[in-house]
Amino acid sequence: RFAKTFTFFNGNPILKLIPFVPSGSPSVPRPDPVQLSSSETVVWDFASLDSAAFASLWAPLDDVVMGGGSASAISQAEHGATLAGVTSSLNSGGFCSARTRNVSPAYDLGGYKGVAMKVRCERGMRYKIILRDREGWDTVAWCYSFDTVPGKW
Repeated sequence: RFAKTFTFFNGNPILKLIPFVPSGSPSVPRPDPVQLSSSETVVWDFASLDSAAFASLWAPLDDVVMGGGSASAISQAEHGATLAGVTSSLNSGGFCSARTRNVSPAYDLGGYKGVAMKVRCERGMRYKIILRDREGWDTVAWCYSFDTVPGKW
């Protein structure tokens, strides 16, 4: 699972060892944002993605990348997308997440004042959103943690 996850987000690691072969992080065409008003834009309009575009863009990223035993899946749903999984404290792990590949061209959110999401969890748990302003796996991350109320949007 680690190799599959690493390759999905970073490309083939063997190619990175060959100096004359381009081996940047894989990116996918950016889905068009939906402009709601002069101050509101929907960046991820899941309804506009067909199943192939969704699968090429989104994937689970669990603690397996650091030796853990958690497992999850992300899928399209009528309301947008669903992340479902089981966390495990095996090998000091304990998280499930989903992320996108890098998109090209990148979104420019410089003119906006914030980010809003519609999230629901049946059990009420803590989540974190991470946004990056540069391409790359280990770039500076802008993070915000938030708690959900069981069963409520």
